[in-house]
Amino acid sequence: MMSQLKCQQHDHEESQILGVCINEKCKNPRPYCIGCKVEFHKGHENDLKQYGQLQSWIDQCLKSYQNLINFQGFILQLSNLLNETMNLLNSQKDQDIDSMGISKLENFIKKLMGLQSIEKEVNFQINNLTNEINTFKSLIKTALNSLSIIDNENLEEKSLKKEQIQIQNIKPLKQDLLVFSEKYRAIQNIQIQNNGKQASGVGYVLCDYLIPKNEETILKFKFVSGFSIALGLCHLEKPIESNYQDKLKSIGHGLYLIQSNSMSYSHLDASINNKSYKKIKIFLESIISLKIQTKQQLLTWIINNEEIFTMKIDTTKDLYPIIDICGVVEIVEDY
Repeated sequence: MMSQLKCQQHDHEESQILGVCINEKCKNPRPYCIGCKVEFHKGHENDLKQYGQLQSWIDQCLKSYQNLINFQGFILQLSNLLNETMNLLNSQKDQDIDSMGISKLENFIKKLMGLQSIEKEVNFQINNLTNEINTFKSLIKTALNSLSIIDNENLEEKSLKKEQIQIQNIKPLKQDLLVFSEKYRAIQNIQIQNNGKQASGVGYVLCDYLIPKNEETILKFKFVSGFSIALGLCHLEKPIESNYQDKLKSIGHGLYLIQSNSMSYSHLDASINNKSYKKIKIFLESIISLKIQTKQQLLTWIINNEEIFTMKIDTTKDLYPIIDICGVVEIVEDY
């Protein structure tokens, strides 16, 4: 395979590019022609890859990163275990010791003593893992930088303008076409599978579904696996403006959410925005329904057929389902 590229170096007469240099210490341009080879790459010729070898070298470079797929699966399994543990720990907080009998009190104290006996080791391991994860995070960021897919202000600005134009072109979808959006998501972190019915990863993802303004709508989702989930509705332009980043401490963020860690977030109401409520609990395998009553301007969350929370929504603006997932979520189609 021969390259059609021509060298841009002065006095190299637009010679054909023969390959690339992969010497880490070389400060010269990577693509080289016969003139570059003599002028810039003398002494490390063994680090020159001919153009025909380039694809196999690229494949080899990227092959090792397939381990990230297995590692991501391991992290999700660990997240599931942590989520189960946290749910059990949280359930112990609600124990009424005044109503316990002797036997139940005995068992409860033994449980707490067992937790206390491993507390020191657990905290030690958490600190060690945190340090290791921070180091790993830095390495991943370096890899992302190398691939030029970390935030770039100029690219974001162009992307934002493009997205704002696209907002105007979104059309209402039929209810049976409710799917997760390929376009409106944290693209680097969220994967869409099963014909748009499943989303996995870490970050925000919207659904390509405009909430009808003159009827009651119920949408159902399943928290399949993972560490946390938040879901509700949003005004589309807001998450785009924030580049799908959390900016929920003050009202006006455009989202109406509840989160599995008991938090609620309201675009309109400061009294329930960024607040914790014990009644908000979302466990693994939960079926979460969003009941949207646009005429009454109400959004109600129903967890496994039990209504647990309701908030006011602004129905004068378009609304779309939105989910912030760390794990896997599915659209339930039996509604």
